[in-house]
Amino acid sequence: MNLRGELVGINSAILSGSGGNIGIGFAIPVNMVKGVMEQLIKYGQVKRGILGVSLYNVTPRSPRSSG
Repeated sequence: MNLRGELVGINSAILSGSGGNIGIGFAIPVNMVKGVMEQLIKYGQVKRGILGVSLYNVTPRSPRSSG
């Protein structure tokens, strides 16, 4: 909450050296929460972007790129 009483984030974790509730707090920004909420209402799930990446082992016998 900010000083005007507006929601700005939702607590998600606390990094604490002692395991208590005093430390560095982490929060999810409210604009991200609103987007997730809207998607859950509309689709019943959260749709995220997908990064097209393929992994494979590189060996000395692997073909070289003609780049």
